Amino acid sequence: MTSTLRLIGVWLAVIALLGVSTGSAYIPMGRFNSIVCVTIGFIQALLVWTFFMRLRWSGLLVRLIAVTGLLWIVLLLGLSLTDYLTRHPVAS
Repeated sequence: MTSTLRLIGVWLAVIALLGVSTGSAYIPMGRFNSIVCVTIGFIQALLVWTFFMRLRWSGLLVRLIAVTGLLWIVLLLGLSLTDYLTRHPVAS
């Protein structure tokens, strides 16, 4: 019963963070808005990985595979960002 209550609590936390993220999109914070939304998204992903995917109680191999997948996504996003940032605007 306690694991069910824990999962419901984590789900409510993820939903609350979703509301905070949606609400922060309507507050003019300039560049800081993106940082806040990415941080909230990272916290949500951390909750999902830890509790819903049960990585906290998994073995070393499962954790290693999860970290490898995360590093792969970071690598792909980093390479995409370097491509985007090195492009020069074309004068019309």
